[in-house]
Amino acid sequence: MASSLRALFCLFIALLCIPPITVAQPSLPPRPLTSAVEALANSGYSAMSLTLLLIGDTLPIPSGADATLTIFSPSDKAFSKCSEPSMDHLLLHFSPKFLSQKSLVSLPFGSTIPTLSHSENLIVTSNGNKMISINNVKVSESPIFDNGSVIIYGIEDFLGTNFIASPIERESAKSSREYSSSSSGMVSVLDLQLMGFVSRGSLTEEMLRWSLFAPFVRR
Repeated sequence: MASSLRALFCLFIALLCIPPITVAQPSLPPRPLTSAVEALANSGYSAMSLTLLLIGDTLPIPSGADATLTIFSPSDKAFSKCSEPSMDHLLLHFSPKFLSQKSLVSLPFGSTIPTLSHSENLIVTSNGNKMISINNVKVSESPIFDNGSVIIYGIEDFLGTNFIASPIERESAKSSREYSSSSSGMVSVLDLQLMGFVSRGSLTEEMLRWSLFAPFVRR
């Protein structure tokens, strides 16, 4: 009897020494990205929402309160056409810079945007108008999500890898900027002239029907 009690006591002590069994829980992306995941899903970008949920905690994002991120999210239709994008290709759609709508519009053609991809950056292909284009892929005019540190834009397709802007595209963008600049100058001159007519009371109805052909000045 004594030996049985001694054996049960030893077994009890042994069980106490065994560490508790823990079940691994799926990791969630960092807190700012959790809101981004929800915003993508609510805006109809379900595929990118799921992608960000799966790879969010592995993104090479600098830590700290001042860490920022810009995400270019392909549409669900783009995901359905792309079989299995590589991790490096996905990282091409993440930039460690916070790019507001105003800053994106102001970037000239050929500007480079850093990405989390180790192999390449993005190239701005906007031609001077309000439409934003990167790697010849149209970017949504307004962001899907913006909390001051993470901002997300929708794009029609996946951003192409190994992208190089053609000389024709560069020349076209340059001409567009020059034309816009010279036309703006002509508008300013015309505005001053019309103000003179108005101040003298000599602006006639006939003048309001004038057509003006602004000269294009190549610099």
